[in-house]
Amino acid sequence: MNDEARLEELTKEQILDLADAQGKKLGFLLATCPLNEGTKEAILGIIEKANFEQINAISKFFEEGYLMAQNQDMNSWLKTELEKIKSDFDKKQEEVDTETTSAIEKLTKSI
Repeated sequence: MNDEARLEELTKEQILDLADAQGKKLGFLLATCPLNEGTKEAILGIIEKANFEQINAISKFFEEGYLMAQNQDMNSWLKTELEKIKSDFDKKQEEVDTETTSAIEKLTKSI
């Protein structure tokens, strides 16, 4: 079922509630995106003249961009944390290797 068919089944109040929620979401996504103010204003001008499907497409575009940016932040954080874990592991492994080598040398000297 496409968006227009679903809209026909909704009451006027439900449609207005959906439009309000969609507008708030799009406003948030547009406000938090890293575009300059001139570009944001141009997009608002396009949105003013857009139909329901076009607004959904614009909203989806910004939502996907927002999620990609959030994933980038998470990926950077995860990479940093994994590098710390690897560094700690490498240090401990080096200590174990040194202790093991020392113990083996002591054993071979005592034989």
